[in-house]
Amino acid sequence: MNRLQLLFALSVAVNVGCITLLLLYAASNSGVNDAPSHSYLAEATEADRLPDVQNSAQARSYQRLLSALRATGLDEAQAHRILRGAALADWHEDRLRLRANLSGADEFWNSEAIPFESDLNVQRQLIESRRQKDTILSGLIGQEDSLARWHGRTDLPGLPPETHSAVIMLEEDYHLLRLKVQSRSRLGGVLPEDLVELRLLQAERLQDLASLLSPEELEEYELRNSDTAHRLRQDLIHFRATETEFRHIFRLRRQFEAEFPSGIWAQAHDQAQRMAAEQTMHRQLRQSLGDRRYLDFQRARNPDYQQLAGLAQRLTLPIDRVDAVYDFKTLVEDQELTIQADPDLTDEDRREAMQLLAEEARRTVRESLGDDFYQVYNTHSGWWLHRLDPPLPLPGPLPSN
Repeated sequence: MNRLQLLFALSVAVNVGCITLLLLYAASNSGVNDAPSHSYLAEATEADRLPDVQNSAQARSYQRLLSALRATGLDEAQAHRILRGAALADWHEDRLRLRANLSGADEFWNSEAIPFESDLNVQRQLIESRRQKDTILSGLIGQEDSLARWHGRTDLPGLPPETHSAVIMLEEDYHLLRLKVQSRSRLGGVLPEDLVELRLLQAERLQDLASLLSPEELEEYELRNSDTAHRLRQDLIHFRATETEFRHIFRLRRQFEAEFPSGIWAQAHDQAQRMAAEQTMHRQLRQSLGDRRYLDFQRARNPDYQQLAGLAQRLTLPIDRVDAVYDFKTLVEDQELTIQADPDLTDEDRREAMQLLAEEARRTVRESLGDDFYQVYNTHSGWWLHRLDPPLPLPGPLPSN
């Protein structure tokens, strides 16, 4: 058999296998069981020993599917993967159903409708649906399992399945508790007691996680899964941090956010106290990173630099040119302040100086970025170049008749 014939044969075999499995799953859900084999009876005996939730119609459906998969000769690992896939698909259907049944879901004009992700009752039902499926799968597979592990909800390599499942359940419980607090302030009405409750929940969450994980595991988990880490990765997208730098920044940011949560919760803070704490954090960051890298860190968080670096990444422009243009922008802005503050300049002198500065800035940026990139940057992101243009003189009085 030549290579082409072999590939064709394999393709046919795979397609036939997939169709067979789909038919088996459809049959298992239909409730039709015309001639139960010995393996089906064995599974039924096993089901009698499982918790009540596993004697449900869904449990029996998954049980029939697993028996059918085993009957095809698949090994246990393959059968378990397909079973999980079926359960994930059912969970997705539950999600779609809950979304469709949400009050006001189809009222796109209704600004008071609670979003799907923020509806406490819906999210509780979705979690309960998944936990029931987890209980069924764990009983059928013979070991602790959780669909959330395979759905990419958490990331911490090396955890035993039972610990991973316990962590997921704990995170879901605290997610529902946070939603309960947030539902009271959904329209922006954050009160001091909301902030106190949020802080308490965060402290209790970390304490409960610490009871499941070692200190080293807890830090690794938070580095990968916490809201602080997610925000930090987005914040440092153009910083190109090393692992060591990220860990240093994360520890300081986590300590700061434990006292001063971000988002709408920042509204409930004494802003002077928050700013003082933030300055302290930045002093510690500078000591940790060193002067040069701290300046890189500050630059990477600047919205102007992020826009410039993002465009450069899309248009494959070397990053050193981006850095040069941003540094040049800083120099130009300093010169602009000098011109505007010089008391010896007349209005006309100031206009001429700003005109020369604007022309020099555009020429330098164009030479650094190239014509094509300059046109894109000048149109969409180079607002500071346009700000340099002196205002047009006011029109004189209209001529009298």
